Amino acid sequence: MKGRARGYSAFLVAGLLLVVGAEGGCSYGFLQESKVEISGVSDGEVISRPGVSVLVVVESAEEETSPPKPEREISIELLRIDGDLLLSSTQILPENDEHQWALDVEFPDDMEEGWYRLRVVYLENGVRGEEIERWIFYASSPEDYGILRIEAHPSLARPKAEVLVEGRVRLPENAEAWIRWKAGEKVVQEGWYSEGAQVLRWQVPEQEGAYTLTMELFPLWSEKAYPEFSSSFRSSGSIVVGEVEALPGELGPNADYLFLYHFRGDFVNDGSAGDEPDETALQVEGKPLLSYEDGTLGYLIEGDSRVVFPIPSSLHSSSWKFEMRGLVKAAPEGDDRAPFVLVEGSGARLEVWGGEGTLVLRLRDPSGTNDLARLTMAGSSLVLGFTYSTGDYVVSLEGSEEVKARVPGFRPRRVVLQDGGTRFLVDELGLRMENSSHSSAETP
Repeated sequence: MKGRARGYSAFLVAGLLLVVGAEGGCSYGFLQESKVEISGVSDGEVISRPGVSVLVVVESAEEETSPPKPEREISIELLRIDGDLLLSSTQILPENDEHQWALDVEFPDDMEEGWYRLRVVYLENGVRGEEIERWIFYASSPEDYGILRIEAHPSLARPKAEVLVEGRVRLPENAEAWIRWKAGEKVVQEGWYSEGAQVLRWQVPEQEGAYTLTMELFPLWSEKAYPEFSSSFRSSGSIVVGEVEALPGELGPNADYLFLYHFRGDFVNDGSAGDEPDETALQVEGKPLLSYEDGTLGYLIEGDSRVVFPIPSSLHSSSWKFEMRGLVKAAPEGDDRAPFVLVEGSGARLEVWGGEGTLVLRLRDPSGTNDLARLTMAGSSLVLGFTYSTGDYVVSLEGSEEVKARVPGFRPRRVVLQDGGTRFLVDELGLRMENSSHSSAETP
């Protein structure tokens, strides 16, 4: 899903009349029955020149037959985002038959870029009546601000899955912004750009269909106020909820696997085992973070989160293969490192370490104390596999090359994905019988 940045210019929208009802509680008849309208500037509008022009229209429900006629005035106020008054001026409105007045508001020469409240106050005989406010964003170069595009991963999701939506924005260096996300008209997330609010992780509804997500950008906003209005900097796109087919480059076809997890926003088994029994179900601990990095969508295993895949004991007399794809982004140096993939079992223990463009496969004794074998290779995109055949397991690790090791007497019990200090993104995980036909893209 891609959004398109809107263009903004300094023109004022003439002829757009915004009707605001009169406030009660005033003793003067004309003021009670008058309706005040302004046009020329709308909420959230972007202004690039040092001033605006507004058209004020006053309508009275009663005939003005008895003198004296009321003295009408308009007070124009410009306030900073924190409420401080920047300028104020009052003008007497001369009588005319149309009861319409065009007014020019000039901004101070030293006015800084940012958000301001333009307040128009109508007065009759000195009595303060209606107040109409418009939020405006003043910028000498509006093209420095905006939403470049919106990206969704995946753009097609199954019901109740999670999607990752990211807005790419254009801001001056070190500029802050408030960001709001809406699903339809409902606000689903908002926060500061510096805190990552441009990234939305959203659980889609259960009902199939297309859903609109809108991102609003409030550049140079302040924590001293809350934007109750809609920003002119906004972009929308759609997420489609429905049946999901396998994509090119993924493990598959699904029917060849007993267990197959594509990790496209959920932990659903697409293999033929379907709703597997509890003892073989994928176990998810904590909250792995749905992420999209370097063209790969999957879950980051960080902090206390873990993913555990139990291997059914009934398979140890059959020929089968376990496969897992993932991406190693970074790992700390020194003693803080630990394996991010751990294959526990009887007879041996397998560990995968990584970081700094290197992958290490360590074959250790069951206690994890002594190394039985150690294989090192370059790479950060990996495919881990182990195959049971002829009574032994053959373990392979593939990155920019492939290494293999035969492990006699090994009986894997479960595969554990954990933090270990390594930023690891798991892409896919599957287990298939070796006599199945198999089609998957080659590892890049």
